[in-house]
Amino acid sequence: TLYVSRTRARRAGLWFRRAWVAGKRASYPPRAMAHALSLDWTHGFSSTLPNGVINLSLDDGVTKLAFVASHTLVVYTELNESNDPEKIGTQLFLQGHLNPIRSLLASDDRRVVITACAGPDAQVIVWDIEKGQPKRIINDCFGKRGSGIAGADLTPCGRWFAALEDVSFEENEKVDSKTKTKSESTSATPQRVCVWDLLDETNTGDTPVFNGTTPTESYVDRQTVIKFNPNAPGELITNGKTSVVFFVDDDETEEDEKREDDDDDDDD
Repeated sequence: TLYVSRTRARRAGLWFRRAWVAGKRASYPPRAMAHALSLDWTHGFSSTLPNGVINLSLDDGVTKLAFVASHTLVVYTELNESNDPEKIGTQLFLQGHLNPIRSLLASDDRRVVITACAGPDAQVIVWDIEKGQPKRIINDCFGKRGSGIAGADLTPCGRWFAALEDVSFEENEKVDSKTKTKSESTSATPQRVCVWDLLDETNTGDTPVFNGTTPTESYVDRQTVIKFNPNAPGELITNGKTSVVFFVDDDETEEDEKREDDDDDDDD
């Protein structure tokens, strides 16, 4: 805030008189406000975001939608108590992200709603839709490195949450010693994959239960999507434009090997 002396203000043509705002007298300089602006209504949503709108309606007959508008999660509830077409619904604004939201997810029963944002200080917020406040916040998923979260996924039961780190490509110029010509080779920085157990009450911090990294081979391009196997949460897949990467939990791999050995013994 810039304060100017009365003498200089008069010279500059500024007036330090009491102002009348909405019929009430206010002193100058005005008192600090918690928020200079507040949302009243949003028109439109982040249309480029995959699954940017989800249906939260239950069996109670009330239509409820959740959609992303930049940094904000908006919950729209339709007022269908009357047939008046001029009556619109209500919007609840769930704010907390410092960067644009990149992923919106919900469990099958709609009890777990999660948003994840881009940026180096990427956050994951698990929302309590009824109370309009966060249940849990995972801060700095991948630290200061990278560009936050490229993609995320949630198991249908709402227990396991996975996030894929977003990093940029580095284009290196190589010079041929014989022809003296320059050629560009594009290589992707390894991306981290993390999984959190949202039902683990003992893990109150931000520590994931699984950490993985995409391969460093040149044929692996930038991965942008991550998905769980809905029938086996220990299996993950990521993909880019030209490559696919599979992740398998070591515990599940050992169990599968034991099953195969048991089947072989039965066949013998």
